[in-house]
Amino acid sequence: MANNTGEKSFLKKVFQIIAGKPEVSEPQETEGLYAPQKDEPCDEKFARNFTSAGGYFLYCADPNEATDNFKKILLEVNSSGVLAHESVVLQFLTQAGALDLTQTDAAQKDVFMCTCEYVVAHDGSIVVTYNQLQGKRLEELPKVFIILAKTSQLVNKLSDAMTGIKEAHKGDIPTQITSVKPPLSKNAESTGPAKEAKNTFLLLIEDGAA
Repeated sequence: MANNTGEKSFLKKVFQIIAGKPEVSEPQETEGLYAPQKDEPCDEKFARNFTSAGGYFLYCADPNEATDNFKKILLEVNSSGVLAHESVVLQFLTQAGALDLTQTDAAQKDVFMCTCEYVVAHDGSIVVTYNQLQGKRLEELPKVFIILAKTSQLVNKLSDAMTGIKEAHKGDIPTQITSVKPPLSKNAESTGPAKEAKNTFLLLIEDGAA
């Protein structure tokens, strides 16, 4: 799981960079030549891998900020309709005043909105299952994905996500486990775009926010 120490300040900085706001420089500590190499923080690794592959990462301090960012995304993609079926997503859309754009039929809808199981730092992917897809193959869904996640869902590796899914769903592990990736992600076995790549917007909401 992600370490919450310093997480909020870093993620807020990433959001400011993506939004075009200037990054505030911080003093750098001088380390000796033989100082042990520090591991890249999980949240920093995800932000780098996800955005470099064409994903849009928006940190949200609370649900109100998530709602505001969601409205900006709809304007950006000029959406004509949102495909959604999860109760938590429908509740979010109701609070955002966008329920009239929502449909449960994929026909003619250009945005799919869902939650996720985990956010994986290693390759900048987002793990979903039948709980989110309801039997639909990724290629059957709209090209634009808007995904709701909590900072506690950030893990380092895919194996961490798989372990978490098994622990969270003991005795009833969901089927259709797959990863959603931004459009510039690569297939492991080729240099071409990943088959499951989507134009992906991630609304990452701070845990414990009101």
